[in-house]
Amino acid sequence: MNLFYVLLAYFSLFALGLIDNSRGPIYPEVLSFFKVKNSQGSLIFSIASLAAFLITLFSKLWLNKLGAILSTKLSLFVMSFSAISMGYFGSNSEYFIFFLISNILFGISVGVQSITLNLIISESVDILKRQKSFSRLHAMYGLASFIAPLIMSIVYYFSLKWNDYFYFLAILPFGLFIFSFKLSPLNIHQAETKSLKANRGRNLALGILVSFYVATEMMISTRLVLYVNDVWKNSLAEASSLLSLYFLLLLFGRFIFSIKNFKTNSLVLLKVSAAATIIFFSFGLYIHPIFFSLCGLSMSYFFPCCINWISIQYKDESRELIPLIMTFVGGMIVFMHFGFGLLSDFYGIDKALILGLFFMTIVLYLLHKQKYSLN
Repeated sequence: MNLFYVLLAYFSLFALGLIDNSRGPIYPEVLSFFKVKNSQGSLIFSIASLAAFLITLFSKLWLNKLGAILSTKLSLFVMSFSAISMGYFGSNSEYFIFFLISNILFGISVGVQSITLNLIISESVDILKRQKSFSRLHAMYGLASFIAPLIMSIVYYFSLKWNDYFYFLAILPFGLFIFSFKLSPLNIHQAETKSLKANRGRNLALGILVSFYVATEMMISTRLVLYVNDVWKNSLAEASSLLSLYFLLLLFGRFIFSIKNFKTNSLVLLKVSAAATIIFFSFGLYIHPIFFSLCGLSMSYFFPCCINWISIQYKDESRELIPLIMTFVGGMIVFMHFGFGLLSDFYGIDKALILGLFFMTIVLYLLHKQKYSLN
């Protein structure tokens, strides 16, 4: 195992998660500060996701030219700069357009790392340890996701300026950018495979399966605070605490999978995850929002389990399949954020959240249609 490359991947995703999941808790403040509607405010998510989607769409061009390590280095610098920009342009209500541009820059770094970090782990870790390593990688995102709303609760409690927090967030990716200068490139590029083109139906099913799951996870992480504050009339601090619980359970589940190998068939595990998420999501909508927090536990292992299976099942083909799937993910997140904003304006955020139930039902259906083992 190439330890320093693995650590770069781990902490890069932690930095990404910290910035990404700080945007959800500050979303109500963004709407209020810039005086924009839900459909306009949701652009901070959708426009960043669009940038990430376009980056993944053309990943073959930059990945083959730059390689995974150099691409990651550049993305860390862009990420740090984007956080500083969000902090600066969040200080003036007339700078909404520039705040959006800052989110575009962040989206570019997200698009790059959504591909490179998974490939770095896939190539740097022995196959027998890969499942745990993928779980640890995404546990870092879970850890950052848990910490981000918790810190924002403290920011709100002490009545600090939300935009100043982004200056602090810029420190970690910049530090990793400096650290990464010590690492030489790895031979990680995107391979051309005939079998990938010959299995377009399979590729489409996998792309929809993973992207619908990620869109639902993003829906909870970016809209839970607004939902609890707007529909249940809880304070922003209380709403952020529910989001922190969601991320705590997400982290706990991924931590368990990072230290223990489960003998249960992966397809069964994924079905259990999807079914439990549908139940908790429904209860969150119609009984109490704390059930949205419990979705963190049911969803915790889904993504790393899928990525690990792809890297094992398709071996060298996964170098092209993973970027293709992440392209699906990027496109779906754009659609989710834009569509969610429109649905929220027309029907209310509580009705818009039904979209998550639809997504997870499709995920469960596609898992049911699988004809082969996911071990």
